[in-house]
Amino acid sequence: MSARLSAAIVWGAVLLPIPLSAQVRLAAGLDTCASRIAVSVPGQGRRKIAVLPFPDANRRASALGTYISEELVTRLVNSGSFDVVERGLLDQVLGQLKLGQSGVMDPGTAQQVGKIAGVEAVVLGTITDLDTTVAINCRLIAVETGLSLAAANTRILKDDDVRGMLAEHGSSASAEPSGVKSERVGRTIYFGGDWLTVRFESIEMVENSFLRLTFSVQNSFDSDVDLRLNNPAQNTYVVDISGNSYNFMSGEGLQQNFTRHIRAGENAQFSLLFKIPAATVRSVTLRTTWDAYGQRTSGSKRFVQENVHIPGR
Repeated sequence: MSARLSAAIVWGAVLLPIPLSAQVRLAAGLDTCASRIAVSVPGQGRRKIAVLPFPDANRRASALGTYISEELVTRLVNSGSFDVVERGLLDQVLGQLKLGQSGVMDPGTAQQVGKIAGVEAVVLGTITDLDTTVAINCRLIAVETGLSLAAANTRILKDDDVRGMLAEHGSSASAEPSGVKSERVGRTIYFGGDWLTVRFESIEMVENSFLRLTFSVQNSFDSDVDLRLNNPAQNTYVVDISGNSYNFMSGEGLQQNFTRHIRAGENAQFSLLFKIPAATVRSVTLRTTWDAYGQRTSGSKRFVQENVHIPGR
C-alpha cells in the first residue's frame, strides 16, 4: 500500500454526516459523496481504485444502486485524484469470485475484489429507502488492511426518477437495470418524456471483426438538441456471456466529441463500432450512457440492451 494511503489510515475514517434538513437532489448528493471521498486521502498523484455496485439495505440490486456507482466513477475520475478500473474488468472480477452484482459486500470481500482487480482501495456502499428520502452511505476501504480510509453519506429527495429506479429490482438480485427511463433496459431511451427518442435498431458484423450497432434518433422538440456519448472510453462497451468486455472504438454519424446535433423535428441515424476478435462470441450486452443538451431538455441516461444476437454466429 502506498505511503499516501497509509497516512490516510493514521488520520482515521472521515465521516461527514448530512443533517436531515439538508436533503438534496440526486446529482448534488453524488457530488457531495465524491468530493468528500476525494479530499479525504492526502498526498499528490492519482490512486487506483474500484467502485462496486450499491445494493439496498436488503442486499437487493436496483437501477438506482447501479446508477449511483456509475456516476461516482465519473465524478471520482473527474476529481483528478483517482484512476478507476472500468466496469467490464470489475464485472469479470465479481464473476470470478462468484459474486452477483448485488452480493453481500463487506470489507473482507471488498479486499478480495480489490486484490484481484489490482487496486489500492475500493469504494462500497448501500442505499436505504426512507419513505420520502433515500440515504446513500459509502466507504473507501484500503485493500491491504481492510480499514476504512473515508466515509461519506447524504440524503436525497425521492423525486420521480429516483422512485422509478428504486422500483427496478429482481428476485434474482441482478444489478442490471430494467425498464426505467433514467437507466433503461430495452430498445429505446427517452429524454423529456417522449420528445427526444433514441432507439436501438440493428447489429451487424463488419469484416468479421467489428460490430456495428445502429441507432435512430427522433427530435420532436421545437428546438435543436445535442446528443453526446458520456465518457465513451469508460461508459460505452459490450460484454459477452463469459464476461469479456470490448470497448467502444468509434462512431459513425457522430461529430466532434462524439456528439450528434439533431435539428428540431429531425430524424437521424448513427452507429457505434466495437472490435470483437473472438469468432465464438454469439451475443453481447450493450452498455452506454448518453447526455442530451438543449433548450427544452438536458440530462444523462444509462442504456442497457441485453442479449443482442450477433448475425451469422
